[in-house]
Amino acid sequence: FNEELDGLDELEKSYLYKIASRLPADYNELLRFFDEDPLLPKILDNLTKQKLIRLSGSTYDTYNDVFKEYLVYNKLPEFKNTIIYRQFPNPILMAFHTWVIKKRKFTIEEFTKENGISKGSAFNQLRELTNINTITKKGVNWIVPKQVVDIYDQGRLGEFLRQQLIANDVVSKFVNRISSESKIDKLFVLHFLKSEYAFIEANEKSWEYYVNVFLAWLSSSLLITIDKDGYIFRNNNAHDEIVKLLGNMKDSTTYRKRATSNVFLPSAPFKQALTFYKLLIDGKTLNTGAFKKSIGDFKYLNIISSSQDLLVNSVSEFEKVSSVALSVNDFDDLWNEIRSNGNVISTFKRDINDSMKDSTMLWRIKTLISWGKGLNIIPNKRYQYKKNT
Repeated sequence: FNEELDGLDELEKSYLYKIASRLPADYNELLRFFDEDPLLPKILDNLTKQKLIRLSGSTYDTYNDVFKEYLVYNKLPEFKNTIIYRQFPNPILMAFHTWVIKKRKFTIEEFTKENGISKGSAFNQLRELTNINTITKKGVNWIVPKQVVDIYDQGRLGEFLRQQLIANDVVSKFVNRISSESKIDKLFVLHFLKSEYAFIEANEKSWEYYVNVFLAWLSSSLLITIDKDGYIFRNNNAHDEIVKLLGNMKDSTTYRKRATSNVFLPSAPFKQALTFYKLLIDGKTLNTGAFKKSIGDFKYLNIISSSQDLLVNSVSEFEKVSSVALSVNDFDDLWNEIRSNGNVISTFKRDINDSMKDSTMLWRIKTLISWGKGLNIIPNKRYQYKKNT
């Protein structure tokens, strides 16, 4: 704006500031305001030629309201920070803990290679890390700011992320809203997000996914709690207690350190995992290794919180969340190879994980196939994959 104003002399500037305060207006209105000043026609013509104001029909106005506000009040309007979260927090935080904070400066190619994901998935994760201000982009590199490093060293990353979420105008509005409402459920959240993100066009399945991601971020940062009936409340614990509980938010990600890829690799066959999930809905648990591994999977998918509170309250939602996790770009070629009994093993090594023992990899593929069948990603039939390379 200042560069555009530099092309005017002082007289023209003084007229422009006065004219802006009266716009939109037609020529006669401006002429009366300036008391039939003989210089006005020439000034208007010049300002129009320099595209500082526009003439539409018989009405003068600025090209945009932001410029008008700048001219009238000598300041830019405050823009609200509105971000939509598209990735669940656990894989994002896992990438941060296991690699980003240690590397501190890296390219997208390095991030892609080290985390065993496609470039598209890498971009999506880096965008989400940028949204929560844990990294910034400079040239071809992503950098962890010194402030974030210092906060991490102090064990207060959770507190920092809470602040970043609250800085998002949509989150702030939502937290304030649930403080004044008696009962908030996912249907309310769905309508709320559609209203706040009116500029986003998406189908119902995508909106349901956005709701789950939104609640997962707020729940993992202890901004909200969700009871067993699926009702959402503001977390009213003392600030010091919340900060202590959050720490660096490692609790919800440490169980996945056994994996070298940031894609979801289920630990139990689909039918068994679904049985375990139904037990959780009924308020029951098992003290078995298989159950505990599935608990880790459910946390990774943000089906339950780190304290094992249900975030997803029905089998249909469980299936939707699981289907989304197994439909990311990294799995596209693998599912195609499985459907055609093609090069499943080599595709798994290329796209998912190339450091597993053969026996472990075959078991993982078998487990993935069970989930693919259970979620109708692939047809429910027998597949040949062990001899394909």
